[in-house]
Amino acid sequence: MGCFEDGPQLPLLLRLEEADLKSGQAQLPELLGRPTPQVELPILIDQVHAYEGPYLEGCYQDWASQARELTEMEALSAGRSLLTLYIEREEWSSIMEVAPRVLRWDNCCQVSYLALMQANIARGGAEETLRLYDACSKSLRRELGVEPSLALVREFQRAQMML
Repeated sequence: MGCFEDGPQLPLLLRLEEADLKSGQAQLPELLGRPTPQVELPILIDQVHAYEGPYLEGCYQDWASQARELTEMEALSAGRSLLTLYIEREEWSSIMEVAPRVLRWDNCCQVSYLALMQANIARGGAEETLRLYDACSKSLRRELGVEPSLALVREFQRAQMML
């Protein structure tokens, strides 16, 4: 399968480009460390839902590899930002929808694990929180050789205290 034979990729690329165009103004506050939830939320949702996986996965030409890496980084960044906003707003059901999606793209995304753990604790799911911590810890050790963040350890301890 060649680079130009992937017809289904074109709608994905167009949706990602549209989300990028909408996000142009929203990037400045984020770079300044001042997220603007009322502006960013719809844009982040569009970016996260537009990404369906690696772009032109079977094509190994330089331009395709660069485009694939860029779209993946943008999707992960949007996913982490969206989850951070959902945590601040305590939108647990939205977290339960978005976080697993982001974890499919990056199984070491600590923001996703933290969001899921907090959502489960808020819903009384201490056992699931412990399971998530275990999965996160194993992924981080296997993939990166690191331990979970202090925030994840705190959520793990909160879940233990609930049992």
